[in-house]
Amino acid sequence: MTVFENCTVVVDVKNVPYKEKKKLKLALLDNGGNISYVITRECSFVVTSSVNDLSSNRQRSIQKLQIPVVGIQYVWSCLDEGHLLPLTEHNLDPQPAYPTSEFISHPGVKAHADILRLVATLLVLQLIRVKKLAVGQLLESLFRLKESQEPSDGELGRLTNGWQSRAEKTLDNSHEDGGHRRRLGNTLETVSQGTVESSSPSTVGNLEKDVVLDCRFLSSSGNEKFSDVSVTWLKDALSGVVYEYKNKAAQLQGQNTQFKNRAQLFSAAISTGNASLLLRNVKMEDEGVYRCNVNAPKVSGTTSINLRVAAFTAPTFTQRAGGSLFAEAHKWFPKPEVSWLSPSGQLLNSSTNFIDNSAGITGVASVLEDPVKENDTYTCIIQNSLVKAISEASVTENRVTERTYFILSAASTKVSSLHLLFTVILILSVIQTRLFSG
Repeated sequence: MTVFENCTVVVDVKNVPYKEKKKLKLALLDNGGNISYVITRECSFVVTSSVNDLSSNRQRSIQKLQIPVVGIQYVWSCLDEGHLLPLTEHNLDPQPAYPTSEFISHPGVKAHADILRLVATLLVLQLIRVKKLAVGQLLESLFRLKESQEPSDGELGRLTNGWQSRAEKTLDNSHEDGGHRRRLGNTLETVSQGTVESSSPSTVGNLEKDVVLDCRFLSSSGNEKFSDVSVTWLKDALSGVVYEYKNKAAQLQGQNTQFKNRAQLFSAAISTGNASLLLRNVKMEDEGVYRCNVNAPKVSGTTSINLRVAAFTAPTFTQRAGGSLFAEAHKWFPKPEVSWLSPSGQLLNSSTNFIDNSAGITGVASVLEDPVKENDTYTCIIQNSLVKAISEASVTENRVTERTYFILSAASTKVSSLHLLFTVILILSVIQTRLFSG
C-alpha cells in the first residue's frame, strides 16, 4: 500500500520555487495520491506553505467542510515514516489569530473599518465635548478616508507626517466657517458628497488591447439623472490630465500627449453616473495609479484605480506525430510558468521553451510529452503573477478542439486598516497634546 493511497490533496503553496512545487506534487502522485484544484468534501487534506497563503474563499470552504490543513513538511515526514501520519497532530489553524486586511474581503473589511472608525469617532466626540468644537466640520475633515492599498514601509514616514499635519490643521481650522471647500495647510480639499467609487480598483490591462477603468458616482439620495457633470481623470506622477469632461464636452487642452486619441469617456452614460475611462491600445508606460474626480449636483469625490499592464494570448493547439499535444502562445509578460494536467487533474510530463523578443515579451511553446487519448480533455495552464490562462484541449478524430478562459489577478478593494489605525493613534496623540497644553 502506498503512503497517500486514496488521498485527494489540494496543494496551495506560494513563495515556493516552481521546481519545489513540482517535486511536491510528484511526490504525492508517485505515492498514490490525487491532486485536486478545488476544495470539495472528497478532499483528504490541504497542503500549504503557510496559512497566510490561503485565500479567504478557500478558508471558508476549509472551515465549512472541516478539511485538515498541513504544512509541506507533513508530506516529507509521511514519506520518511512510510505511512500516513495522524492529521490531527499536524493540522494547522486555517484562521490567523488576528485577522489582517489580506484575508478580509467584502463585507468583512467594511465591518473591520467600521470598528476603527467608531473608536476614532468616540475620541473626537470627547474632544468636541471638552473643547466645544464645531461637530460637522471636524468630523467631515477627519473621516474622509479612502479605500487604498496598504502603504509600503518606505511610505510610512511620509504618510505619518501627512496624517499628523492633517489632524493638527483640522483642529486649527475647526472654528472657521465651513462650507463645501476649505484649506488644510497648503491643500485645498473638497468634502465628498454622494459616492464616487470603482468596482475594479485594481485592473489588469492587456498590452496593445483596450481596457476600461471603472468609475461610478451616485448621489446620497439614490439613483437620478445628472445634467451638469465634470469629470477629470489624472495619473499619478504625470503632468496634465488623462481626460477632462466639462460643460457636456471634452476639454482636452491640458491633456498629456501620452493619451492623445487613446482616451475617452462613455459620454451617453455620464448622466446615469458612469464616468468610466476607455483607454485604447494599452502601452507599458500606461501602468500606474489613475484618479477619477467627479463633480456634479449632490456628488463630489475621487476614487483611484491601479492599472497594471500584462501581455497574454490564448494558446493554439496541434497534435504531433506520436500523439503528443503542442501548445503555442505568442505573447506573454511577465514570463509565465506552464503546466499540463490529465483529465483527472494529475500533473503530466511536459517540456516548454520560452522565446523572448527585444521588447521583453515572451513566446511560449510547450509540448505534452505523454501520448493523449482520443476524446479525453487535457488542461494546459499558463500563468504569471497577473494572469492565468486555463485551456482545455480535446482530440477527436485527429482534430483538436480547444477553449480558453482567463483569470486576472485584480485584487478586491481593501480598506487600509493600517491607514485607519495610524489615523486613530495620531488623533489621540493630537488630542492629548492639545488638552495638556490648553
